Amino acid sequence: MRWLGLLVCVFVVSTARADVRHSVVQVFNQSREVNFQYPWQNGNINSGYGTGVVIAGNRILTNAHVIDNSLQLQVRKVGSDKKYQAKVAFISDERDLAIITVNDPDFFRDTEVLELGALPLLGDEVTTYGFPVGGTQLAITRGIVSRIDYDYYAFSGYPNLVCQIDAAINPGASGGPAIVNGRLAGLNFQGLERADNVGYIIPPPVIESFLKDIEDGKVNGVPEIAFVTQPTENPQLRQRYGLDEKDGGVLIVSLSGFEEEKGLLKVGDVVIAMDGQLVGNDNTVRFATADRIDSNILIARRQVGEFLPLTIIREGKKIDLNYPLTYTLKDSRIVPGHQSNLVPDYEVIGGLVVVEVNEDMMRGWKFVPPSVDLQRYEYRRTGSAETDRVLMVVSVLPDEINLGYEQSRFGVIKTVNNVPVSNLKQVREQLNKPEGDYVVLGFAPHNSQITFSRKALAERMSPIAERYGLKVEQAPPATP
Repeated sequence: MRWLGLLVCVFVVSTARADVRHSVVQVFNQSREVNFQYPWQNGNINSGYGTGVVIAGNRILTNAHVIDNSLQLQVRKVGSDKKYQAKVAFISDERDLAIITVNDPDFFRDTEVLELGALPLLGDEVTTYGFPVGGTQLAITRGIVSRIDYDYYAFSGYPNLVCQIDAAINPGASGGPAIVNGRLAGLNFQGLERADNVGYIIPPPVIESFLKDIEDGKVNGVPEIAFVTQPTENPQLRQRYGLDEKDGGVLIVSLSGFEEEKGLLKVGDVVIAMDGQLVGNDNTVRFATADRIDSNILIARRQVGEFLPLTIIREGKKIDLNYPLTYTLKDSRIVPGHQSNLVPDYEVIGGLVVVEVNEDMMRGWKFVPPSVDLQRYEYRRTGSAETDRVLMVVSVLPDEINLGYEQSRFGVIKTVNNVPVSNLKQVREQLNKPEGDYVVLGFAPHNSQITFSRKALAERMSPIAERYGLKVEQAPPATP
């Protein structure tokens, strides 16, 4: 019976493999890097490749990082020597998922649609397909689903549901299908460095959420409730906030500007249930694996614009809320995660190049200032009317106006002429005010300053723009 079982297993896998080959495509992307240090200049042009899978509607599902910053996109079917022009239809940075399309109907003639399956179970055998480094042919690996968790996506810097498998996911395999019982059980998307055979796939619930998100023709993103909580495991803490022995829950200790603006939650509230599930005192809920998982997964599986049932304890009383989900993970942070096809905004003051910091920029630095690193995962302090960002000097262009200011690179600007600023719009508003003879930039954390005379800024605007290829309108205006 043991040999018979083995033969049957091999037969089933072989049949699935023959079908899946007609659903897998290779994706070729020529992309442009973003030059954060000199944002008015184009970065290098790179060539890369990945994998995709054909789904319903003559669409190709792949990872966002496979087609990121695309200048030219092509796809090739397995067994074909012809590459077809493709284009990006939708990108969800938070989920690291994208849809690409091919206008030529001939491309889909011999392909087969791969249907999405259910969330796999621990121990399920999984087969992955892709075009990883190490060769040019389609590669197939097998393993098992070893863990289901809520963890960070390397591309976006945002957390969501992941499935860990014990088959390696190498560059080039990204976007390829992971198959369980002949159906799409996930999309290859990242591996764990300095570990053997630890790969991760984006599971069906995240893919379903993405496909539902784009039904209206646009990508809204992954919703968020931007508050900071702490566990309530300590008996004295629980007593202080009116929790009995059966209550779980987490204590709200801080609210973002979004949440303060809504006014539905308060510091000191204890969230004891979310979407009909009891929240443990360690901020977990029961999950399909029969273990527990971070309760934020209940928010992530919803859509922006939907309502999420919450039960809180406030001053010893239980309150039920039908909570509106109105903004996304990307909206909520001071330092935003990855943004596909980003064209960085910037301002040049004298020779100081000032930008709003994002996660991609920080990843490219060998040194991240501690004052910025501490804000990496902080929520915005402002509400929906304003954008709260970190303003940093990323370059100091050599010029006589900057003498003595060469060490201001990586400095964080907090004020312009003693007025607090938290984004480039506010900086420009202060620069455009024809008040006083000087522009004074105040820096965190000790309020050190850089001072320019408005006359010198006006005189050096054209020489700096000409020398460094700047657009003239980016230089600060002179006083009328």
